[in-house]
Amino acid sequence: MKKSIKYFCFLFVCVLCAPLFAACNASGATVAKGVRFTQKVYEIDRKVPVKLEYVVYPSTAANYTASFDCTASHGVYSYEKGYFTITDEYEDIPDIEATITVDNYSDTCIIKLIKYPTDIYFESSDVTINKNGAVGLQLFGTIDGETDKSIDFDKYNIEYVSSNPSVVRIEGNTAISTGKPGSVTISARLKDTQGNYVPIDRNDPLNLLYTETTITVVENVAKAYVTIEGNDSFLTVNANNYNQQASNTYQTNKSSLKMSVMLYSEDGVLLNPEDINIQATSASASIATVAKQSDNTFTISFVDGATTYTEEDDVITYIYTRIEVTSSAISSNGIPVRFVFFLTKLKPA
Repeated sequence: MKKSIKYFCFLFVCVLCAPLFAACNASGATVAKGVRFTQKVYEIDRKVPVKLEYVVYPSTAANYTASFDCTASHGVYSYEKGYFTITDEYEDIPDIEATITVDNYSDTCIIKLIKYPTDIYFESSDVTINKNGAVGLQLFGTIDGETDKSIDFDKYNIEYVSSNPSVVRIEGNTAISTGKPGSVTISARLKDTQGNYVPIDRNDPLNLLYTETTITVVENVAKAYVTIEGNDSFLTVNANNYNQQASNTYQTNKSSLKMSVMLYSEDGVLLNPEDINIQATSASASIATVAKQSDNTFTISFVDGATTYTEEDDVITYIYTRIEVTSSAISSNGIPVRFVFFLTKLKPA
C-alpha cells in the first residue's frame, strides 16, 4: 500500500509540472506576453535609416515571430532589420503609424517627417553689445505654414558663422565679444541630419535657407555729456544714472538751438558717434521738434505759435518740453544709454 502511494505522488507531481516544462525550453525561455516600442514618436529625416526600437516581454521570451506594418504607401519607405527609412525625396508625407506585432501582441508608434522652415530670420537685424558682453542667437521662421515659429537650436542643426571671430566668436548659439570693438556679420544656415545645407524648397536644392544679423561691439560707456549752443553749462550723466530721468533743465530765449551729445568710454576716450546710433526726440512735438544734423548733433526748434506759457506767482513764465537721448551704446553694467532732460523757453519780455 505504501508503495502505491509513492507512485501516486510522483504521478501527481509530474502532472502539475507538465505545463511549466511545456512553457520552458532548455535555456529557460518563455513565450512572449507583450511588446512595446521604446519611443512613441520618432522624428526622422529623408534617406536616414532610424532604428525603431522595441522590447518584448518578458525578457526571457524566445522563439517568437515579429512582423512590421505601417500606414505609409509602398515605395516611399523601406524597413530592413529594424531600420525604417523614408526613401522618397519630394513627396509631402503625412504622419505614419507603425505597428510591431509579436505573436498575438502588438504596439504602435508615430513616425513624423522632420519639418524644415521655408524661411529663417533673426529677431533683430542689428544688435549692439559692450566689449565684455555676449548675446544669445535665436532664429525664427515659417514651419508648415505657421509664421514666427522659434527655430529650436536643440532640435535643428543650425550653423552660425562670424565674419570676424577676432571681434565676436561663436560658441553654440551664443555670440561672445572678445573685448575688441568692431562690427561683424553673423550668418545662419540650417543643415539636415546628413550634414547637407537645407534649401528653401527641396525642388530647388541650390536656393539655400540663409539669414544674417550685424553685431556691433562698443566700448563701455562711462559718462555722457550734452551741450547746448549758447549755454556755458552742460549736462553730465554718469553710468549709474542711465535709463533714469535727469533733473537738469536748460532755459533759453532762442527759437532754435544746437545740441551736441558726447559719450566717453571708461578710459576717457570719446566714442565714435558713427558706431553708436545716437538719437534724440521731443516728448511734446507740438511745442518743439528735434532734427538730426550729424551723428551726434541735433537742432531743436520751438514750434511757431506754441505760446501756451505757464505762469507761477508772476516769477517765471515759460513753455517746456522733455528731450530724450538714446544710443545703441551700453554701460559697463549692461544698461542701455538713455537719459532725459527738460528744455525751457522763456516768454519774451
